[in-house]
Amino acid sequence: MTNNPRYTLGTEANRIFMASETYELLKFGKGFPAPDGGSGWLNADGTLDPSHGVETWITSRMAHVYSIGAMLGYLGAGELADAALKGLTGILHDDEHGGWYPQVFADGTHAPGKVCYAHAFVILAASSALLAGRPGAKELLDEALATYDKHFWNDEIGLAVDTWNTEFTELDPYRGLNANMHTTEAFLAVADATGDNAYRVRRTHGGGGGKRRYQRGRKGYNYLLRPLLCRARIAHNAFRL
Repeated sequence: MTNNPRYTLGTEANRIFMASETYELLKFGKGFPAPDGGSGWLNADGTLDPSHGVETWITSRMAHVYSIGAMLGYLGAGELADAALKGLTGILHDDEHGGWYPQVFADGTHAPGKVCYAHAFVILAASSALLAGRPGAKELLDEALATYDKHFWNDEIGLAVDTWNTEFTELDPYRGLNANMHTTEAFLAVADATGDNAYRVRRTHGGGGGKRRYQRGRKGYNYLLRPLLCRARIAHNAFRL
């Protein structure tokens, strides 16, 4: 254990340290936008790796992070959030069947299926963008919530289903706790952004029994992006007066 005040929440040294870390992480990720909007995996130097195409969950996280960056006053963060939102309203959106593709490759083809995990992150992205005052955020949030309510949320048991086929006609029987965890996060963000307490009630409804009812599946994640997401959240909380 260390007594270094940089690592003690609430100290002035910690606030300065977190501000510096947040700045460096936002600086590292600023090269994420793909040419048509959205984001994919980043290389170790922060440049976009085009071999993975663009992905909805990564794009949504970037919209979330840079919306926070805009609220913290990071120069250019609002425009970077807009670049992520462009991907969510453009190339990653399924204009025929609704919802969002998990991934779109460089040749324009997309990964199959519609997954709860990615759609929960679209809700989070739109909620944060709305708080940051980004154009189109309200419309994106309205559509994301409508899509989620129609296809993923099961109000009877207070939990979400996991995976549909691309056309939303066949539902996989698997139920995943990870998607419901991020749904909880998304619903709390909606309540903060809109003031609609119904989403806090939903979170309470679904949160208690999720572990008992659902079996958690293995999930990988982008180790380059995860610290950016988590530390931006920590810094956002640390900056609250």
